[in-house]
Amino acid sequence: MEVKPIELKGVMASDEKNERWDKASVHAFRGTYGDYLLSKMSKVFPELRQTVL
Repeated sequence: MEVKPIELKGVMASDEKNERWDKASVHAFRGTYGDYLLSKMSKVFPELRQTVL
């Protein structure tokens, strides 16, 4: 199942990717939640991605 953004009424969500630690837009991701978790974990633990895949 694809991860879709949640609309929050009355809340201004910032998508300022330059303020994020990984310099990535949270709204640009396309894929499953598992893909998202694996991509984030592999940035911190690159050897884990090789073990899992």
